[in-house]
Amino acid sequence: MVDKRTGQKVEMPAQTPDAKALALISGYMMGLEEIDETVKEDMNKILRIAPHMVDMMLMMAMTLAMQNKEGKQPKRILARNIMTIIDFSQCLAQGLWKDDNVMYQLPGMTDDRIDIVKAIKKKPTI
Repeated sequence: MVDKRTGQKVEMPAQTPDAKALALISGYMMGLEEIDETVKEDMNKILRIAPHMVDMMLMMAMTLAMQNKEGKQPKRILARNIMTIIDFSQCLAQGLWKDDNVMYQLPGMTDDRIDIVKAIKKKPTI
């Protein structure tokens, strides 16, 4: 695979199901472009079910938090944990990491183009 931002080739890790899913999600969020059709098919399958899985994680976290409040669950789930799941859900939907520039959502945006936009933004206007 090739990272569209740096142009560097990225190697895939060992082909265990968990490692493959993690690598494909990470690659998607890093904006990797050139991938095999079989891997692309797997990535699309993962991206189709991922929002449902994240919703399930959120529901389970909220259930555990409520059970902890009622004294039925010793594991304490903080609001920070729930916010982390929500943040990840948004990042997954946008295909970006939390600290990435939001302009990467636009098709064809690279570091060079973002720098040009920032330079234009800094110029004073009348």
